[in-house]
Amino acid sequence: MTDPNYLKHLKILGKIVRMYDVGGFSLPTTQTLLARLMDQAATGESDTLSAVLLLSNQAGAINQALSVSQALRAKIKEVAEIYFLDAFFRNDVVTAISNPASLSVVLQAWQADFTANSKTLTTEAATGFVNFFKNVLSSGGSWPQSGSPSYPDATYVVDAVV
Repeated sequence: MTDPNYLKHLKILGKIVRMYDVGGFSLPTTQTLLARLMDQAATGESDTLSAVLLLSNQAGAINQALSVSQALRAKIKEVAEIYFLDAFFRNDVVTAISNPASLSVVLQAWQADFTANSKTLTTEAATGFVNFFKNVLSSGGSWPQSGSPSYPDATYVVDAVV
């Protein structure tokens, strides 16, 4: 994956992970995060149109699930799975994906891209990218991690549009 594509996807995925991490917060907080997720996807560039359309199709269901933290977390997990399996994401992964319909295969290929490109994420904690990919999505494997990561949670897994 190229640097611009890592940035494009991690900015959007950061909002998805953040919504999962704060799933038990107040309704106004989670509604604001949903709006920021949509804003993050809508960068005004043609290469993000697929993400806008994909997420727009899911926004109503996410909004309905906002008031119940477990329902929200289940829906956010489902949205993440849809995102990873969509050609919008898969086509940016350089490592060959042997089964594009398998979430674990897609995530393993993306892990291989991270390793091949010497890219890292924030060291695993109870929240953030690595926790979400490894424990929530059950990706398996080992996500490259660092105390000084290429793509830190503190930059991407946030409430604001980045």
